[in-house]
Amino acid sequence: MITTMSGIEHHPGIQPLDIGLALRKLRLTKGYSQQHVARTFDISRNAYMDWERNKVKLTVQHCDAICRFYDIKLSQFFSAFLNN
Repeated sequence: MITTMSGIEHHPGIQPLDIGLALRKLRLTKGYSQQHVARTFDISRNAYMDWERNKVKLTVQHCDAICRFYDIKLSQFFSAFLNN
């Protein structure tokens, strides 16, 4: 296991999931601004930008809320970045 300077742990041979990219893809698909999504989650635009930059470790509760917001299943959310 390797820990990066950002504190994110990576296991050799295993690619980390790019949840930030999935969030960006979903947001752009819907035509939403970062500000709109941030307001929905009652966070600042800068805080939401950190989500898209993978600077925040999202919890299962975050993922559930994201899925409800975009009206998708968790499996669809994961497929958004597994099928890059």
